[in-house]
Amino acid sequence: MTIAARIAANLPIRMKLLLQTIFLAGGLVIAQKTGETLFQQALMKERSQGDLKGAIELYQRIAKDFSGDRKLAAKALLEMARCQEKQGGEQARRTYERLVKDYADQSETVATARGRIAALTASAPIGSGPRVRQLWSGPDADDEGSISPDGRYLTYAHWDTGDLGLRDLATNTTKLLTNTGGWAKSNGEFAQDSRFSPDGKKIAYNWFLKNPAGQGGYELRLMNSDGSGVRTIGWAGGEGYPVPLAWSPDGITLATAFYGADGLFSLYLISLSTGERKELVAPGQFRNAQLASFSPDGKWLSISGPSRGPSDIYVVSTSGGSPVPIVTHSANDSYPHWSADGRGVLFLSNRTGAYGLWYVPVEDGRPNGPIRSIREDLAQGVNGIGFTNSGAMIFARRVGGSDIYSATVDPATGRLDGQIELISSRRPGGHLAPVLSPDARRLLYRTIVLAENGVSATIREISTGVERSVALPGPPISAIWAPDGERLLLETNHRPNSKELLWFDPASGNTTPFLTISPARNPLCPVFSKDGKTLYLLFREWPEEAVAVEAIDVASKEKRTLHKASYKDGGNLRGLAISPDGSLLASIRRLEGERRELVVIPVTGGQPRVVAAYEATDSFINHSAFSHDGRAVYAWIGKGRSSVGTGQLLRVDLNSGAMQPTGIHKKAIHSPVVDPSGRKIYFQAGTTDAEIWIAENIIPSQPK
Repeated sequence: MTIAARIAANLPIRMKLLLQTIFLAGGLVIAQKTGETLFQQALMKERSQGDLKGAIELYQRIAKDFSGDRKLAAKALLEMARCQEKQGGEQARRTYERLVKDYADQSETVATARGRIAALTASAPIGSGPRVRQLWSGPDADDEGSISPDGRYLTYAHWDTGDLGLRDLATNTTKLLTNTGGWAKSNGEFAQDSRFSPDGKKIAYNWFLKNPAGQGGYELRLMNSDGSGVRTIGWAGGEGYPVPLAWSPDGITLATAFYGADGLFSLYLISLSTGERKELVAPGQFRNAQLASFSPDGKWLSISGPSRGPSDIYVVSTSGGSPVPIVTHSANDSYPHWSADGRGVLFLSNRTGAYGLWYVPVEDGRPNGPIRSIREDLAQGVNGIGFTNSGAMIFARRVGGSDIYSATVDPATGRLDGQIELISSRRPGGHLAPVLSPDARRLLYRTIVLAENGVSATIREISTGVERSVALPGPPISAIWAPDGERLLLETNHRPNSKELLWFDPASGNTTPFLTISPARNPLCPVFSKDGKTLYLLFREWPEEAVAVEAIDVASKEKRTLHKASYKDGGNLRGLAISPDGSLLASIRRLEGERRELVVIPVTGGQPRVVAAYEATDSFINHSAFSHDGRAVYAWIGKGRSSVGTGQLLRVDLNSGAMQPTGIHKKAIHSPVVDPSGRKIYFQAGTTDAEIWIAENIIPSQPK
């Protein structure tokens, strides 16, 4: 079949007849598709249709027919290898190796390929040499737990029920150590972070629960590794968030991070027998910590920090004193672990592009020699979990992610009336929150740039498809167009328990402060009024369990509260959208268990009106969008992490509450936006999942 015939086969009958007439009358010859067009088609086959075989054929064709475009050919080979990974076998490795060999000038793509080669190195027998292999993947795989000292068991947060789970990595089976009864019965209680004791017999973990007043808080608990003997060892359901980080070598003390009611981080040592706390790092000195590790003699604790920007590695004496930096670099250095001989600290770093394992020698709490690489190119995105007694490192790779799509719909019904098109093709899986410019000629979305520890703004000219990328300061929590259609308004949280709104000029890269809101905890979800004179925000004071809808006068910065309610009274609002005439705000209200409500609030203030009630267990899908005529609201509804692919975008009639399917089925549709004609809907879709991996035989017995 010719190219022209293939195109015609997918067109409506009237268009086919028109094409036939043109062909007969003028002998029109349709040119070969461009390489970029074929690449988009291959991505659609891979991600939307699940046709891996068809996608691989197209990627092969691109690499062959468009080899002169080295950037495109390298991208095609990378995507082809990803498809081959999903099929299994050794072909993926060979494709990655071809990419590294033949396209060394494409540094970013080659770095990704090298990371995948390292991850696929699983053929060597145990004990014969270094190897990296996958232990667990799938919708339940989670990286908020820890590994048992013998490397057999992994604790994890089981998000479908809120329980603490235990994965047997030898038999690939799981069981629940707690029994909440599921979200509908648990009153919202759940386990999250957990750490095995040095002997593997106990587990420290945090537990969220609500008090009689309906307010929530975490407490620190201890259990036997079989789930028995549960007892509270700290905070007892109070305000704040304790996170178990590391057990002392003798098993009697627990290093615990604590995020207080003021949002500030502090670090404590807690006696597991008495519950007595000793403060090591005062509130506000660090922003957070990703794991921690005691030296073998128990005299030192390694942590990551500090308060903003890429993290570095610090050591603090367990007898007290200020943290001492031992690794400072513009890269992201995190997840420190003391070496078995106590002579240095291992840590993860992306200083070469992909994340790898590095080592810094330490003596008496100070760096004592040059930093050196232990293993490079583990993966582009890595979370550290821990080390086994044998020196194997357990880590999580982040896979999947979200991309930006457009769908052509019938304006009157919202039904899909064309193809779903992938908009974002660069950096697959790293795109967030599309926003139309005030004149609807440009589409803005954020793009995560892992190798640079940052986020950029991608600005797409809708008529031509031409895109430009602008680095953003921050990175920001959100980015929207300013009313003038030239600047952006960025939401950042550089300071603990605070939100800063900045004007950003993409042309110059300059920022100008607009407003700081403190204390503030949750995302503000800013949207402008239609005349651009008012900014609407969702505002939550921490630790108050209530959310207010605020109107900020852009010129005077005066604040007006439109609505405020406690969580207990239905105040748990997520996301804001404004109607085309500017008279209403739409939001998703989260109630107990799986109950959700789509509500609208007048911009003049008043009680929300419930448009529709439904059940949806996915807690991350919070945004909606008005239809072009203001008669309906589009919202995505899904059921749980393991079934997010079954959800779809619905069109909810504002008068009747009727929920009509659109036919737009995607994983976790987020941040929909409708163009003024009602013909196009742009949206973010996709989820980021965790894969659990092990790196064996990679650490020398005595690093020099």
